[in-house]
Amino acid sequence: STSTSTSSRANKSRNYLVANNLLSEVNALAKSNAMDFDTKRSTELLDHASILLKKINGVRVLMADSESLSIFLKIMTDLPDNWSSNPNRSVSEEYMDGILTDALQAIFSAESSEVKVTKEDIKALVNMETVRSLFMPWIIASVNNNNHVNPVHMIAERIGSFTMDSMGNSSISEVEVMQHALHVFLMLSNLLQRVATIESHGSSMVHPKVKAPYAKMLIKAINDVIETIQLHARKEDYRHFQEYAAIWSSLFRHALQGKCWEDAFESCLSNPVKERRTKNFKRLVLAMVDAGALGALLNKMLFINIDCNGNDEEIGRA
Repeated sequence: STSTSTSSRANKSRNYLVANNLLSEVNALAKSNAMDFDTKRSTELLDHASILLKKINGVRVLMADSESLSIFLKIMTDLPDNWSSNPNRSVSEEYMDGILTDALQAIFSAESSEVKVTKEDIKALVNMETVRSLFMPWIIASVNNNNHVNPVHMIAERIGSFTMDSMGNSSISEVEVMQHALHVFLMLSNLLQRVATIESHGSSMVHPKVKAPYAKMLIKAINDVIETIQLHARKEDYRHFQEYAAIWSSLFRHALQGKCWEDAFESCLSNPVKERRTKNFKRLVLAMVDAGALGALLNKMLFINIDCNGNDEEIGRA
């Protein structure tokens, strides 16, 4: 109902406001009590802010249907051969965003949808890199197509054809496949917004006694993003999530700043981009040596494998 949606939106905004105020208070404590910092109080404030932000998931996907999501990702990354995905220069990005907004609203508005979304939810999805990378080629192609084909209808037809050809039946509803994917993306969008909210206070969390708890707060929030992708998607489909590699890099950076060596080590080896694994490993070694954590570093070296072939280095688990 409209009242339920309005109440949910108000609660979400209130949680963000209170959490931001709590994070700002931690900041103020550090500045006013530099010599006698109240570690217990600051940790309590960070924990409370984390609890408030964790309530803002926006949507809960009832089950992890990796097959449905995999079908959607396969269809979305396989544009029809006769469609041009080169943008028409006379069409503005704002116009494209409008079509994408309408497409997302149409999918969510279908009768089978149990999730009620707000304008803010749709706007967040339109700005989400994964959603744009998947939908925009279809939006551009639909605009360039002389027959003005509705991109949502075209995607639904392709899903229906795919399930008939590969599975021998059409028991999976085309609309449900699209809605399930958007529910996962919406949940990720909210989790990423939580991370961004906490990160926005990072430049002020400089007090030595607040760095570690602040880093742990961020690490928990980032791990929620990673675990959500891993829960709902197959490993071979992680590459379609534009935020996946970036979020591993963020986890490494914050773990390094907070001297959370276990998390830094894990995020270093887990980054799906080879070049980032190599670069981050070098940064990790230097940081641990500078921090006097040589013993911990040597213990970690027992669990990694480094292959060097000329200028090519591969960092992985032993």
